[in-house]
Amino acid sequence: MPIEIEEAAWVDGANRFTAAFRIVLPLAGPGVAAGGLIGFIGAWNQFLIPLVLISDQSKVPISIGMFRAWVSYTQVDWGFLAALSVVYVIPAVVFYVIARRALQSSLAGGLTGT
Repeated sequence: MPIEIEEAAWVDGANRFTAAFRIVLPLAGPGVAAGGLIGFIGAWNQFLIPLVLISDQSKVPISIGMFRAWVSYTQVDWGFLAALSVVYVIPAVVFYVIARRALQSSLAGGLTGT
């Protein structure tokens, strides 16, 4: 955020707290939402680090469970693997639906759409 936006709010009579919460945070919201979505998807899709570091089978993430369900059997249970894949995708889709409006406004340059 350019400091001039905050300074304009101060000239109009807003204090630092009001300028931060009424001017700066609404303008920074789309960027924060986009960064949060990218960070969440990156953390959700971690595979190698949990595979190497977690030895307790009850604490492995679902991505490792999917990998082990596919590799550990000679006969793959495709129905179970498909159901596990759907369950794995649900949190990312829900987070995207929640953050969709902020992401659309960040792509539109701050303009609000319908």
